[in-house]
Amino acid sequence: MRVDEDRAILARVLNPFAIVFASFCLLAAPTVFAQDEGADDQAEIEDDRVVDEVIVTGSRLKRDTYSSISPLQIITGQVSREVGLIDAADILQESTAASGTQIDLSFQGFVLDNGPGSSTISLRGLGEARTLVLVNGRRLAPGGVEGAPFAANLNQIPASLVQQYDLLLDGASSVYGSDAIAGVANVILRKDFDGFEVEGYSSIPDYSNGVRNTLSVVWGKNFDRGFVGFGVEYQDEEAVARKDRPWTSGCDRHHEIDETGQFRSQDVGDAVVLGMAWDDCRRGLLAARIFQDFPGSTGSIYYTPGTSNGGWINFSESSTFGFGIDSDLDGVADLSFRDYDLNGKDSQQNSDLFSATDSLQFMGYGEYTLGGESNITPYFEVLYSDFNFFSNSSEGQLFPSVPALNPYNPCNPAAITGDGVDCGDASDALYNSPNYITQFGNNFEDLCASFGFPLSACTPALFGLQTGPVGAVGVQPIVSVAGDRNTTKVSGDQIRVVGGVRGDMPWLTM
Repeated sequence: MRVDEDRAILARVLNPFAIVFASFCLLAAPTVFAQDEGADDQAEIEDDRVVDEVIVTGSRLKRDTYSSISPLQIITGQVSREVGLIDAADILQESTAASGTQIDLSFQGFVLDNGPGSSTISLRGLGEARTLVLVNGRRLAPGGVEGAPFAANLNQIPASLVQQYDLLLDGASSVYGSDAIAGVANVILRKDFDGFEVEGYSSIPDYSNGVRNTLSVVWGKNFDRGFVGFGVEYQDEEAVARKDRPWTSGCDRHHEIDETGQFRSQDVGDAVVLGMAWDDCRRGLLAARIFQDFPGSTGSIYYTPGTSNGGWINFSESSTFGFGIDSDLDGVADLSFRDYDLNGKDSQQNSDLFSATDSLQFMGYGEYTLGGESNITPYFEVLYSDFNFFSNSSEGQLFPSVPALNPYNPCNPAAITGDGVDCGDASDALYNSPNYITQFGNNFEDLCASFGFPLSACTPALFGLQTGPVGAVGVQPIVSVAGDRNTTKVSGDQIRVVGGVRGDMPWLTM
């Protein structure tokens, strides 16, 4: 009986503790379950966010793309090839980061720092001198001929070996120097190889000429601790003449939209102001004229075989004092600048819009990481590039100086050609001709009236424009010679060799 009473007393004492313990277990169980579920979700999130480590262009620190503090644009080589962009120059120059004038193979007949046949990249419109080009994070040396080459030639890069293009859109002069003020273009080469790969591309325009062919052969092998790869790429492109494309054939025209939204292309300035006959072309470079070098001269006179509106032989003046000379007063100027304009001439139409090129690039590179905590990794890169460029440009102007006593000088009265004259008397002959005096008076009637002179007295003589004889004087012909220095041929090769060892220093780790 005593035992039963002791059990009852013990039950009454333990029941509150049992209830509390049970309640604690019930409350703790879902908490433990929630923690386990949260841990699983966190693990899944971390698994989803695992990314390959990328060395970000513009920093000495290793970061992934998402943690980079600098704006970075990545263009993959495979995607670019799928949309038809093969060349490194085309891909980089057509990127959204590139702005301003981009120097490519269409530039010819210009004085270029890298010489003709070079393609460069200008980021943010600051010029190629402020844009740094890297290959695998290491500088690509300047490439070009003539001038003073300072920028990397993008035509040297074998596009078939490119994995991606990293464009650092922020200035990186603090890391790389002043040549990276505009940004950095880092060409990252492939590291994944699987034996031989052969690729061929052809670009055939809708119009004649301009076919571009690309053939590449790549071989490489991956190891547990490194890789090695080799590639050969050949490209050739046919020349395209200006006459081969409808938008450049004929002649250059203006392209303007006025304040009313109408499109304008015709050059009307010389037709309206000077009364010259014109067409749809704009005024370009003028030739077949000479400049008379003496005080009071009319300036330039133009070659008009068999006729003259002054005292010259086979030469006439086009305009003076802002009006076109109309010696027969028919409302049309005696000559038109279009007759002496190089714009639209055959030599210009036969010039290249895109020049003929061919190139060969060979690239070999690799690396291998040795065992140990230091991760010692020897690496090498060898690049050989052979490039040929040929362009046919239009002729420009020449400005030779002809001395006064030169026997072929048209302003030398003693010229052996028989058509030399005293150009001072020749200019006076124009100023004294009745129809020119009429034109002169009509244009300056208000000016003469402001000084109290009637129209009949408003003549060149009133303004002291007559010069009288000046004897033999020097002249400067402004001419264009067909076939004169209009072709450019560039042949060049370049070798780039890079080697080194990189690794870690684990003993410095805190």
